[in-house]
Amino acid sequence: MTLTGYSLYPSSDLRRRGWTFWFGRHTRQYWAAHTRSMRLVCADTPEELLGLLRELVQTR
Repeated sequence: MTLTGYSLYPSSDLRRRGWTFWFGRHTRQYWAAHTRSMRLVCADTPEELLGLLRELVQTR
């Protein structure tokens, strides 16, 4: 997946793990949600979002 020109590696792996990504046009933030674990994460940059998701995935 690409968020405004940034590749979220390994986004395909994160998608297989149940994550969904989007960019909030009005909030100007990057978002990810995981329905099964009821997590909603936002960040100001794609890199920040990826870092947060890596931490969450590693702690599970």
